[in-house]
Amino acid sequence: MSIVAFDAGDFLRWKNVEGQKETIFFTPLGIGIKVKKGREEDFKSIYHSSRKKLVKDFNIPTKRLIYAHSDLWKEIGHAKALRLCDLMITNLQETIEKIFCSFVILPPKEFETVSVGGYGCPEEEIPTPKFLRALTPMFSYITAWAYSGRHRLETDTYLIDNFSSKHTTAWRDLTEHVTPKIYPSGDECNEFVSVTDMATYLTEKKLWDKKFWLTPDNIEKVWENYDFYVETRFLDENVLSKIRWYSQQEITTDNFLARPMIFMDTEGISISQLAGDPIVSAAAYACSKGGALHGFNQAVDARKIRDGDVYVYAGKRAKNRATSFKDIFDLEILSVKELRIKAQNLYK
Repeated sequence: MSIVAFDAGDFLRWKNVEGQKETIFFTPLGIGIKVKKGREEDFKSIYHSSRKKLVKDFNIPTKRLIYAHSDLWKEIGHAKALRLCDLMITNLQETIEKIFCSFVILPPKEFETVSVGGYGCPEEEIPTPKFLRALTPMFSYITAWAYSGRHRLETDTYLIDNFSSKHTTAWRDLTEHVTPKIYPSGDECNEFVSVTDMATYLTEKKLWDKKFWLTPDNIEKVWENYDFYVETRFLDENVLSKIRWYSQQEITTDNFLARPMIFMDTEGISISQLAGDPIVSAAAYACSKGGALHGFNQAVDARKIRDGDVYVYAGKRAKNRATSFKDIFDLEILSVKELRIKAQNLYK
């Protein structure tokens, strides 16, 4: 069984009109990376040996176990971040079987609106540019669906970066075929998703540097000097019925989350506000466990807890919640300070 990891980002092109940027083309861009069968441990080993060297070579201030491209460019700038990501993928190419790229082609002049809803809610027409923007937070799993449609006979393990989406036929079709593992903060706590995130970043930039338009041939050209196969699939009006949302109900991924989940209950502080050592330590600990990281919100996340998960707390009420959940589930309970101590040896 091979691993295929999926992530997604934006592909945007614009022109300057009277000193203002005007969008002339936009689509979500999804990437999948398939690891050669039996080379999964080699992939992880090369990732970490490369990480240690590249952290020194590029003088990265924050030491992490896993790097997302967004953390890199914030710390060392786009030019260095792009070189680092390219070197990482170059080092890993012997373990990679293929890169899969997917994007959407719906010219607004031909398709002014897209129909959404209709199941338990009114059907409505929304402008195509708005629809395409709304696809971005959904597109990691839509890319996995696009890939699975061509590879149904392959028994691969699908790792998908976290997403937010209303119900679509694509999600139903995907989960009827495979049982994906969803990784909240996947590009910060999983080697395979991290590299897929880097490849998404690089694909957009390589096309920009070559002044290439987004086409299957051009995607193959920008990756032609690497030792892996490139496969592309563009999505058009023929699959709108699959990727449009038909309901206002959000997809619940509780039963697909990577385990163990590291839940961070930092009283009065959202995970998006945390920076530095606490969040870096939590991501490293999640990676060491083979799981994922998620900020805890009692109103929506209590139902997600399972035996074997890790509950990290800060604050009196958070500690009380940890104690209560410990009486219900078989959990590892840690304060943020205890977590930071546990994570210290993971960066070596």
